[in-house]
Amino acid sequence: MPTRPFDPADREQLFLYAYRAVARELHALMEASVRTQSMYQQRVEAGIDNGNEPELAGMMAVEHMLTAHSTFVYKSRLDEALLERNLNVLNHEIIRLAQ
Repeated sequence: MPTRPFDPADREQLFLYAYRAVARELHALMEASVRTQSMYQQRVEAGIDNGNEPELAGMMAVEHMLTAHSTFVYKSRLDEALLERNLNVLNHEIIRLAQ
């Protein structure tokens, strides 16, 4: 795949940069969610937590899952926009940093 220089006027390029960032964030959130849930299950197995009532470790696991799910829903909307070639669903703000 050829590499193109960054063009702030290219809507497709801007969309794909944003899409990549959301996909990466979703992956990281899903990994964190699985790790947090796994640690909570280990705490229950070790008898540290009960597992049958609200506990801090369990609530943290649920919070991670909710964050991952909301990001998944957002990415799903971007998936649809990409398939429909509706690249204008996102607005971009470009900040140029001095070199």
